[in-house]
Amino acid sequence: MSKYYIVDSTKKQGGKNPVLIFESVDGVVKYLEGMCLRSFGKTRAQYMNEAESIGYGADEASGRAFYDQMEQYFNIGVIRRDSTPVKTNIFEAAAFLKGKDVHGD
Repeated sequence: MSKYYIVDSTKKQGGKNPVLIFESVDGVVKYLEGMCLRSFGKTRAQYMNEAESIGYGADEASGRAFYDQMEQYFNIGVIRRDSTPVKTNIFEAAAFLKGKDVHGD
């Protein structure tokens, strides 16, 4: 099972930005909705409507287009087996890990 992280630059805990750990891509996308509201003052729907109006893709249920927008502004990635965080596209990582059991390393 993969773990994902977000460094929440919209909050401070003890003078630092908290690092949150998630078990699923859906959990990351849901948390990003709150970060979008705190950072930009817009809900996910408002942000994506504006992004779509200037030529970016429409939002979909998986949250991929929304994630692609938020990835530009926030530190998001996966946590490796050795507990090392790696900033990467979590949708790509999840797709790779899904096929890893079938195809191997």
